[in-house]
Amino acid sequence: MNTYTTDHGEPSSLELRVLHGPQAGSTLPMEHGQTYTLGTADSCAVLLAGTQLEPEHVALTVDGDGIQVMPLEGRVMTLDRGEVHSGQVVSLGTVLRMGRVKLTVDRVAAPWPGDDILEEAEGPAPAPEPQASQAPAHASLASRPVKRRPRPGVSGSRKRLPALVAGACIFLLAGSALAAWITSQSVEEDVPVAPVPTARVSGPKPTVLDLPAFSRGFPEATLQAARSSDGKWVVTGRIASEEGRRKLREAAAALPATPEIRVMLDAERLMAVTQFVDKKRVAGDTELNVERRAAGVIRVTGATASAASLSALLDAARTELAAMSPLEFQVLTRAELPEIFEERLRVNGLTPKFKVVQRTPQLELQARLTGPQVRAWETLFMEFTREYGSVLTVRAKVEHERDGLENQVESVVGGAFPYVVTTSGARVAPGGLIDGRTLLAIRDGELQFSDGLRVRFSN
Repeated sequence: MNTYTTDHGEPSSLELRVLHGPQAGSTLPMEHGQTYTLGTADSCAVLLAGTQLEPEHVALTVDGDGIQVMPLEGRVMTLDRGEVHSGQVVSLGTVLRMGRVKLTVDRVAAPWPGDDILEEAEGPAPAPEPQASQAPAHASLASRPVKRRPRPGVSGSRKRLPALVAGACIFLLAGSALAAWITSQSVEEDVPVAPVPTARVSGPKPTVLDLPAFSRGFPEATLQAARSSDGKWVVTGRIASEEGRRKLREAAAALPATPEIRVMLDAERLMAVTQFVDKKRVAGDTELNVERRAAGVIRVTGATASAASLSALLDAARTELAAMSPLEFQVLTRAELPEIFEERLRVNGLTPKFKVVQRTPQLELQARLTGPQVRAWETLFMEFTREYGSVLTVRAKVEHERDGLENQVESVVGGAFPYVVTTSGARVAPGGLIDGRTLLAIRDGELQFSDGLRVRFSN
């Protein structure tokens, strides 16, 4: 059991004390760092008896040299009638009132609070008891023989009347005072109730696991925590290295309630996801890739033939890869791929060069490209195929623009004023247009155009 330590290094055990209520005088050992729920329900770690208590009234945790109070279904007050709010820490020995029950948590060696400390407010002072000598004094005075001198016209009984009346009044006043004192004492006494068993722990209860605080020691890990069917804490997630997982287990073993560690290495997760992807890959129908991203994230990309195929894939992943988080899926359907392909043509500046002939069931394109444009097209096509495989069939008829020009040149006439004769019979001198391009010069056996294109010729 964990204990506090005094300033001299000596361990000091802690206990829960019931100060007022049906279980007054009961104690229960408490451990540092553990959380105890108090109330009348069987689910509570500590069962209390008394009036105005809720099923799960409050949770108490010994935190440092104080008591962390977390009201659940009921209110918690101090003796000065101040309300204790959730998460508030009060010092050890502070008396807490829950309904008609008063309790505290303190060191075992600490003295119990006196009855004067437990008083919340002073009641009306009881009437003073009548002095025992008053009634007998008057009684003896009334019965004491008095020497009387006879007076004319006054009998002996008339002379004793004042003393008898005074004695009767004193008896009445004394009786009233005694009745008032007895009444005030009976009001202040507790109503007797049947004996109730002392506070007990209803079986082993799992303590609260502060996962954020535990995770702060392992910033490179991604952790989650949940309780298993038997109530024990289980920590899952991922961590980068075997050394990190070993330290994680050592830190978990030092907690008051040691959780079970089911944390996977990133390499183990990557292998499991890759095996899943290989099992689901079908050429032309489901083409998938696995990428390892920052912070241990594994991303699955690719495409499937239909929305039904994608739904079946995700359902299988939820079942077989539930412990592989963080895991992302960016998988498209075949119907979405033509738009993606055309967007990449636009980004590479090739949209004006391509004519879309057909989009479904396959994408058909035609284009006439220069040498640099052909290289850009080939790079784009290879990247698209690597990401999405053959789920989308792309058929493109691409011609080199040089080949198109050569097909339009019939012959070249040299001399001081050279010119080109096209297949249509037109004569084009430098400065003219051939297939929309400006001819700059004819020299050294080449036709030189304004965009840098050079076409060699031979007559």
